[in-house]
Amino acid sequence: MKWWSKLMVCVSALALVTLIVGPHASWAKTKRRVYLEFEAAVVEGRVQRPEAVYIIQRAGLDFTTQIRKESFLKEITESVRKKPF
Repeated sequence: MKWWSKLMVCVSALALVTLIVGPHASWAKTKRRVYLEFEAAVVEGRVQRPEAVYIIQRAGLDFTTQIRKESFLKEITESVRKKPF
């Protein structure tokens, strides 16, 4: 059992050292700060927008109900009596 606990302590210490030292070493190599300064540019002009105006009138919706005077009862009963397939 003693060797198992020593092994666990060594593995834990190695993991801790890797976590602490590893990121700092890679940051030093890859993290370079670059500063770019641009001069101010003034752009003058007009925003172009369409000049045309579209006016569409609504269509008149004058619908009335249609009263059907013929009965479809005969066609319905015939279709029910027929075989479907």
